[in-house]
Amino acid sequence: MSAAGPDAAVVTSLTLTPAAQLAAAAAPADLMATWLATKAPGTRRLYDHSLTAFGRWALGELAATPATTLAALLTSGHAQAQRLVLGWHADLLARNLAPRTIARMLSAVRSLVSMARVAGLVQWHLEGLPRASNEPRHDRSGPKRHHVAALVEHLEDLAKTGDRAALRDLAIVRLLHGAGLRRAELCSLDVEHVVAGAVMVRRKGSRELTSLSIGP
Repeated sequence: MSAAGPDAAVVTSLTLTPAAQLAAAAAPADLMATWLATKAPGTRRLYDHSLTAFGRWALGELAATPATTLAALLTSGHAQAQRLVLGWHADLLARNLAPRTIARMLSAVRSLVSMARVAGLVQWHLEGLPRASNEPRHDRSGPKRHHVAALVEHLEDLAKTGDRAALRDLAIVRLLHGAGLRRAELCSLDVEHVVAGAVMVRRKGSRELTSLSIGP
């Protein structure tokens, strides 16, 4: 018996299934398509947009696709690919994009190179690029209930004195906070949209008017 043992003969006699053969022989563009398909829809859109943007910067408008971006990086070699991505980074900074946006766009290219490295297409990775911040986003939850209640009480007191501006502001607060209207929906309202204690609103994504109760 050879030193390799009996298992070696078994392994060499194995035949890959057609599906496994296709996976093993996949072209780089096919690997990228499979890789993108594993991402969540939002991430997939971000990566597609970012990789196309990099390709547009590096290769020109007509040649820009995620697949050509991958090809450009693979054929460039480590040093040139690093310089290309750093140059794109400088261009994004010159366009005054938000730091978070720049970091997320660069992360798409970094992730693409990481995929290529795992697949054995390259032996290097990109360095010196900013990463997306993990800092929490700004609080967009809106004012607290007790703050709104205090504002409504204040506006009601002013409205009782005949202050028409306070009456208008009171209606705005109640529609925004109480009925949950968006700013654009509120701004689109007119007198004829108020019908028998309700307001007719065209909600986001709808072509039809929706009746919302506005209370007393």
